[in-house]
Amino acid sequence: MLMSSDNDVKDYIGNIMQQLRKWIYGGRLSKLVVVIINKATTETVERWVFSIDIQKEGEETDEKPKAQIQREIQAIFRQITASVSYLPFLQDDEYTFNVLVYTDPSYDSRRIPSEWADTHGDGKMITGETDQVDFSTFSTNNHSVGTSVSYKLG
Repeated sequence: MLMSSDNDVKDYIGNIMQQLRKWIYGGRLSKLVVVIINKATTETVERWVFSIDIQKEGEETDEKPKAQIQREIQAIFRQITASVSYLPFLQDDEYTFNVLVYTDPSYDSRRIPSEWADTHGDGKMITGETDQVDFSTFSTNNHSVGTSVSYKLG
């Protein structure tokens, strides 16, 4: 897991998290994608997808204890951490990351902050030979989250 000591990166991620919270609590977020991109080639080398299914008003859900939710999240963190054993090693090139957010199509796009740009359908897919690993799903009383990573082979 990568940790940054760059304050600009920390501020950038903090701003992203603040907006994501608003979209999640507002029931507008359906998918969060983080892509790792080779700066020299602009090629996407990893694509992490977090699919979020928000329970609709009136939908029946089983009440789940907080401790169980925490155990499910911890299990996914362990799976993600263990993924370094099979993900291809990133070469000594420079990499950057993009955060893609998929919101409810009925969401008024004028309400999207100006810092967020429309990708015009560019989902930063990985080209060439790839593999994908699906991690466990976890759910709260309001959400279900599925996680997967796709990565370029060779």
